[in-house]
Amino acid sequence: MTKGPAAMTKPRKTAETEWAAAFALMLAETGVRNSRLEELHQGVSPGSAVGDYSDVKVVTPYGEIPWRQVSRLDDDEMKELMIEVVDRLFTILCHPEPFTRLMGAARWNAPQLDPSMMESLARWKARQAGMPEAEVQATFPLTEAHRRAPIRSDHRAVADQIEEADEAAPPDAEQDERRRSPEITPEAMRALAQAPIADLAWIAKACEALAQGADGWERTQLETLKAIDVHPCGQD
Repeated sequence: MTKGPAAMTKPRKTAETEWAAAFALMLAETGVRNSRLEELHQGVSPGSAVGDYSDVKVVTPYGEIPWRQVSRLDDDEMKELMIEVVDRLFTILCHPEPFTRLMGAARWNAPQLDPSMMESLARWKARQAGMPEAEVQATFPLTEAHRRAPIRSDHRAVADQIEEADEAAPPDAEQDERRRSPEITPEAMRALAQAPIADLAWIAKACEALAQGADGWERTQLETLKAIDVHPCGQD
């Protein structure tokens, strides 16, 4: 039986995989963790009384920014960080001998094969074997199944709340219909506008809600016009 990408996340231990695991830890620790990433990590992390960080805001001279919408790195910081990381990794690859000893990374989680990257590997192998592109897409469809959870604590809290609400909801037909067709209210639309874009599933829900909001607005206009036709004003 052919094993899918998810089954490849735990490679069989060999001398080569053990070396690759140690080398990956060394690259991550020396090349990334010990860079100026620590400078960007310093500071006080805010807490949230309600749990989803909707009660946390950043005050600026130009107005308040909800914490869930605050960028942790601006473009210049990201550029500087990536330049340094690339230079450090390049130095390690050119001169690995002085950097082979693990420090704190020796206590990190053991490396695993990334499921989403293994899916990409499976597609690449299929193309190399001559599989037509349409068959590649059908055999290895792009899905959210192996997408990692949000890394930001505020985004993760919101995702957890949505998941808990889905699990707690009664599994009846009416509830399923409400899931597919969420009620459109001004409060819901404002919450939608302020919510973080976490993944493609969120974008799909946003598009669906906005489309339903537009449909609801059109129905309201039609009902208003019908009411005007039935009860004309200004007649004796």
